[in-house]
Amino acid sequence: MDRASLDGLINELDEYAIEEGLKLAEAHGGEVTILSMGPARAADSVRKALSMGADKAVHVLDDGLAGSDALATSAALAAALRLTGFDLVVLGSESTDARTGGGAGDAGRAAGGAAADAGVEGGGGRVDGDHPAGD
Repeated sequence: MDRASLDGLINELDEYAIEEGLKLAEAHGGEVTILSMGPARAADSVRKALSMGADKAVHVLDDGLAGSDALATSAALAAALRLTGFDLVVLGSESTDARTGGGAGDAGRAAGGAAADAGVEGGGGRVDGDHPAGD
């Protein structure tokens, strides 16, 4: 995949995910960590996410990942998630470069589980979708 012509801005779908994460953290505590994978210019979108209110960020930057397909991208993001740790991951529904729509779910499953929908209700969590054991 050739991403050289992309602008490095946060796409609308990811912006929604960031905003949702910020709302959840404000309402229930916690911190928001931005995870991005891309070339050096992706740092612009990471800075934008931090300016939106995120607490910290991780930028996966490796020339060996340049041009990665959705499966390789998902594996790299899942590895970063496992290394940084997480309680809840909120992802945009698809990237705007490849538009496969599978990356978020693939990364979530590879990191230990994925959900189609989740929310916080009455002091507890609600998750609808895939269970790590496949149930």
